Amino acid sequence: MEGHNIFSNLTSSEYEQVLEVIHKAIIATDLALYFGNRKQLAELLSTGALDLNNHQHRDRVIGLMMTACDLCSVTKLWPITRLTANDIYAEFWAEVQKV
Repeated sequence: MEGHNIFSNLTSSEYEQVLEVIHKAIIATDLALYFGNRKQLAELLSTGALDLNNHQHRDRVIGLMMTACDLCSVTKLWPITRLTANDIYAEFWAEVQKV
């Protein structure tokens, strides 16, 4: 929507980086990936090798946080959850209408 583009001040390179982080974060919500990710993060922590300047390590931490956020969503009160679901459905159908 006009005036709502939070990425408008990014360079094309920065925009691509943001899209990559978003893509990885969405994929990380797949619980099938969680257990392997958790195991590797635990190993990094136990050996003291976790380095948040390492992109792979950072991606794993982001993935773990996304899973936590995704799982915590079920603790929200129904009125809030319903509003969120309605927004998601509205966005989905708006995209379908474009196709």
